[in-house]
Amino acid sequence: MNRICRISFVFILAYALPYFKALSQSDSILIDTRDGQKYQTKFIAGQLWMLENLSLKTQQSFGIPDTLKKANPDFRGRWYHKGELSLICPEGWRLPSEDDWINYFNYLSDLSDGSYDMETWKADYHITSFNQHFDLFEAHNPLQIIPAGIYEGDKFIYAPGSADYWIMDIKTKKEAGERSYEVVKKNYPGTAHIHLYNKFTQIHSHKHHLDINKPDEIRRFMCRCIKE
Repeated sequence: MNRICRISFVFILAYALPYFKALSQSDSILIDTRDGQKYQTKFIAGQLWMLENLSLKTQQSFGIPDTLKKANPDFRGRWYHKGELSLICPEGWRLPSEDDWINYFNYLSDLSDGSYDMETWKADYHITSFNQHFDLFEAHNPLQIIPAGIYEGDKFIYAPGSADYWIMDIKTKKEAGERSYEVVKKNYPGTAHIHLYNKFTQIHSHKHHLDINKPDEIRRFMCRCIKE
C-alpha cells in the first residue's frame, strides 16, 4: 500500500511541477535591492519582462509631472538621461534589444488575427517602422503599456498617444548582415529607443535631441528591463 502511495505521489508531482513552474513564471515579483521597490514581472515571448516602468530615482532622471498625474493618478515610472543607461537596470537585468521588441510584436500578432505589416522609412538613422493592426494600449496588452510622453530638456511633452523607451544599441548594416528589415547605416551609441503609438511603432537611433552638449534639447525616455 505504501509503495502504491509513493508511486501515486510521484505521478502527481510529475504533473503538478510544470503547472507550478508555469505559475511562477507568469506572475512573479522583482525586488530592486537598490531602493527596495517592487515590480510585477511576466514571461512573454521567451523573456522575463518588467510589467511596470522603472521608478529608480537617479541623479539625472525626472519624475512624473503634474499633467500626467492628473490624467493618470496610477501612473508609475521615471524618465532617464542617456548618460545613466549602462547601470540603469537591476543586477541581472538589461534593457530590451530591438529583437526583443520585435519578438513581442510577433507574440501580439499571434494573439490577434495574425495580421502583421512591417514598413521601413528611408532615413539613415531609422531601423524599422511597424503597422501593427492591433492596439498596443488596449487594457489587455501583456506589457501593460500606458502612453505618457517625453521630456525635452526640462520640459515635459505630454503625449497621451505614445510611450517611449530606451533600448540597447542598434546594430549597423555591416554588423547585422542580411536582415529581413532595414538596419541603420550609422550607429549613434547610447541613443537607440522605441516610440510606441496606438497602431504604429518606430525603432531608431539618431543624434538630434540626444546630444549631451545641448542639455536644453536632450530627451529623456522611460525604461523597462528584461531578463533571460
